[in-house]
Amino acid sequence: MFNMNEIGNKISLLRKSANLTQMELANRLGISFQAVSNWERGISMPDISNLGLLAEILGVTVDELIGDKKASDIITGADTPDSISVEEFNAVSPLLSPEKNRELLDVIKTDGITEQSAEKLSDSVNLAACSFDSAEISAVAEKAYRNGNVSVFSVLKEYLDDDTRDRLLTDAVQAGNLSFTALLAKYADSDTLEKHFYTAFNAGNCALTAILSRYASNDACAHCFNTAVENNSVAMVAILSRRLSKLSRRREAGIDGSETREQLEEKRQKLLEELRVKKMNKPHDPDGSAYAKWEYEVDCLEDAIDDIDDLLDELYGD
Repeated sequence: MFNMNEIGNKISLLRKSANLTQMELANRLGISFQAVSNWERGISMPDISNLGLLAEILGVTVDELIGDKKASDIITGADTPDSISVEEFNAVSPLLSPEKNRELLDVIKTDGITEQSAEKLSDSVNLAACSFDSAEISAVAEKAYRNGNVSVFSVLKEYLDDDTRDRLLTDAVQAGNLSFTALLAKYADSDTLEKHFYTAFNAGNCALTAILSRYASNDACAHCFNTAVENNSVAMVAILSRRLSKLSRRREAGIDGSETREQLEEKRQKLLEELRVKKMNKPHDPDGSAYAKWEYEVDCLEDAIDDIDDLLDELYGD
């Protein structure tokens, strides 16, 4: 997709080749010379209404000016692509009308997004360019959900009304949709999440059970663990044993999930300091019982720190 600095340099070179000053070019376009200066410095892009005339004055096509045919076709209205990346959308969206941007939202691609990356989706869609009002948010988010558009949905999910959010979470769990379940789960209440945890477990969906076990109570995990053992479900036993082990370690570290973010971070800092001191006092005899005890205590501290990191991510992660 196009680069504003490269386009600015191209405009500057073409203007000079045409023996035009910034003021002369601005006068022919009916704009201020400051606007031309901003283009050439890569601060802003020409308005879509100026692109055709600008290209004509400089003796090139819009494609040649922008340096990207796909972007040119979108901007000039010559073509609506079948798919567009978040980065491509963000590049062209400032030049397009809100209506055109809303059309492009439907074709933003989300190939390769997994459950883990959906939870930490870093791409930020330029929704401001779409000019949504508050009444449209839930409807647009639900449309993104139905279209499997994880990128758009990830930005809108926090603005959903409670009824829509709960309904879509139920739908995602029943459909076994890992990415959308992961995105929505952190907004649901504990009773709802535990119900969905049982749904996933009873359906034999290991991946979904793993996601929802993070929010299930110790009793619920223990109950399903025992059931998995009775049914000789090796995969479920492995998933739930790890979860129960983590819950047990959290209890031993005095963490139950009710702490504030500040309390968890303070606890983490204390554990890091305790670990630092512990490592400074490493026993010299690697074969002795003192060394074995030291190694176990180090492992416990490191596990407790990892568990706090996980909990911080579950409760407050992006």
